[in-house]
Amino acid sequence: MTERKKITLKTSLSPEKLAELDKMKNPQKSVERKPFVRPERRPSNHKPPITELGRTVKWLYKTYPDLFFKERSKPLKRHVEKDIIAAFGDKPPVTKRMLKKALSHYVYSYPYMNGVLASKGRYDLKGKLVEELTDEHKIFAIDWLREREGEKEKAGKKG
Repeated sequence: MTERKKITLKTSLSPEKLAELDKMKNPQKSVERKPFVRPERRPSNHKPPITELGRTVKWLYKTYPDLFFKERSKPLKRHVEKDIIAAFGDKPPVTKRMLKKALSHYVYSYPYMNGVLASKGRYDLKGKLVEELTDEHKIFAIDWLREREGEKEKAGKKG
């Protein structure tokens, strides 16, 4: 082992000298800090994991292509979830709760609300017109779309 020299100080050391002395005493403790580097963003083609809700909505698209569309939507018959559950009898492929969530997600979307404005009525599972849309329904769709546009504008001003 090497011998350490004892040093007696007559005056106080500057903070820089104290730090240097501390490094000499404890070399393993002094860790060089690296600057924070922000991780790169995911590429735009990154697909988030599919949730149960997403699977249920996709199932609706595949099972009822005459009624459910991604781009252009038809207004659904009221309480269509009862018809979907009845169509599968005792063993529906999705739970009633998840079906209701998926339908809610679907009907509160831009394509659906635009479909309400463009359509004359509501459609059943086979894609047949079963009920006329009232002006009240169309006014609701207009209000919903305006509200969402207002939210987008507010978000744009903040950013």
